[in-house]
Amino acid sequence: MQIILNSLIDNWLKLAGFFTGLVIFITRFKQLKRFGGQILCYFKGLFSRGERLTLALEDLGNILKATNTRMDGFAAQLTTISNRASQAHALSREMFENSPIPYFECDSMTGKCVWTNTAIQKIFGLPREEMMGEGWTSAIHPDDIHRVRTQWDETIKHWRPYRCRYRLSIKGVTTLVEAKAVILLSPEGTALSAWGTVEIIKEGQ
Repeated sequence: MQIILNSLIDNWLKLAGFFTGLVIFITRFKQLKRFGGQILCYFKGLFSRGERLTLALEDLGNILKATNTRMDGFAAQLTTISNRASQAHALSREMFENSPIPYFECDSMTGKCVWTNTAIQKIFGLPREEMMGEGWTSAIHPDDIHRVRTQWDETIKHWRPYRCRYRLSIKGVTTLVEAKAVILLSPEGTALSAWGTVEIIKEGQ
């Protein structure tokens, strides 16, 4: 009888252990299932953000394409304006080349002479080649040259109108002249060049 009772107790303990293991397995399975659901939600959110990022990148690409198109159009406009300005510039020089009024043109950045017409070359007693750059200052009286250069530098630096009287000293003959110049600006407000003229105030002595 004792043997049968012990056998029943052992079987019952084994059965209890089995059910306990089963309960633990089910509990862990539920936890794993819940964790798997969390992972699935995480990846769904990740994919959703990825889709939004893809759409954002596509929008950015479209914006860049549109910007490039506008920039190309703007560059084309600038090229057209530049070509027209060059044509007008060349026409101005051609018109004033043989004018009886003395004209000169200087670079708006450096202030150096880049062009003179025939009339001003006669006043300075120098051919065009020798007037280029700062060559024109060689005809200025030594006592006036510092003042002339200082005022001219201020005009180039601040885009101010230029007006200056000074003496030319050519082969021992002194001539009083007055130079006037302005900075020519583009429609956009950038300096193009400095144009001016020279008038004889008192003939050489």
